[in-house]
Amino acid sequence: QDVSSRFRDLLTPGIRMAIVIAVGLAVLQHLSGGAALTMYAPIIYQKAGYPSPKEAIGMAVLLNACHLACVVIAIIFVERWGRKPLLITGLGIKAAGHLVLAVFFEQGIIGLPFIVVYFITTCISNISIAPIAWLVMAEIFPNNIRAKGMTVTTFVLFGASYCNLHLFPIVSEYFEKLRGSPSGVFILFGILCMAGIVFVWRIVPETKGKSLEEGPAYFF
Repeated sequence: QDVSSRFRDLLTPGIRMAIVIAVGLAVLQHLSGGAALTMYAPIIYQKAGYPSPKEAIGMAVLLNACHLACVVIAIIFVERWGRKPLLITGLGIKAAGHLVLAVFFEQGIIGLPFIVVYFITTCISNISIAPIAWLVMAEIFPNNIRAKGMTVTTFVLFGASYCNLHLFPIVSEYFEKLRGSPSGVFILFGILCMAGIVFVWRIVPETKGKSLEEGPAYFF
């Protein structure tokens, strides 16, 4: 039973790799830009040609409704498509979207084209890294250590969330002073998404179709 396990057991061979993958996915979930772009959506909309606070907040509400629909899509298709394909495809689309948004800011392209790309970039997160990271994190730990593994991983995830949400306006302001727009933030998110693709492709196991007992066997 899990009560007999200790946190130090997370550093044993096999489990150690599982914790590296889980922590990596936890950090990537936030450093890939989904949460920050959702939280600060009204401010970004105002910079993208919608200065009315009422209009910007209204679009942010619509964005969150789309996010909910995207999570339902993930639930429906995750067992059909697999975890890794969803993660890699989602991160690829997010990387492209971030870089396009950076170009839009640099070139002064605002209004509807910006909003469409912004919606796609943030919504794809809720089909891929946002829900799938939680799923994979839970599936890669053996039953006897899963609770402690998820405790550590969840702590790291919310720590990354705290840092990301607090640093986003600071970094955005820095790039606005440096480049005249927050385009640098989107370039940074795009680079992190591409790094995430390599991370998922190289070391994250595919747990589709495996039981909670079979998934952790990948590491032993």
